[in-house]
Amino acid sequence: MSQKYDIFINGQLGTCGHLQTFLGFAPAHLLYSQSFADTLSEDTGIGYQRPRNVSHSRSFRHYIDQPETSTIPLTFNLRKSKSKDWQIKILDKNAGYAVLQMCSTSKPLAQVDCQHRIGELSDLDILLSFMAF
Repeated sequence: MSQKYDIFINGQLGTCGHLQTFLGFAPAHLLYSQSFADTLSEDTGIGYQRPRNVSHSRSFRHYIDQPETSTIPLTFNLRKSKSKDWQIKILDKNAGYAVLQMCSTSKPLAQVDCQHRIGELSDLDILLSFMAF
């Protein structure tokens, strides 16, 4: 059965450290809708992020919605366990051009370094840079 991808983000494929990495730009609301926070449960020891600080998230929303502001790229992990919901299609191997293809019914992007910044951006159209490994 062939997977149907309905989200396409153009970007650049390269290596960061020892991992293949995709760099791209996408609207904040799209990155929010396609991602999840892997919050640590102290009871079970599962997960690895501290809980999102809502006040910090609201402050970031206010900041990034102002003129002449920017931020460092958001960092995500494209989980292998969700590989049926995403793929990276290489367009030009020499130049590194690629397209990240995802299913809108899934959340394949695990938030690695961005849960506080993206937490209150579910309805914002502003473009943000991101990397996914």
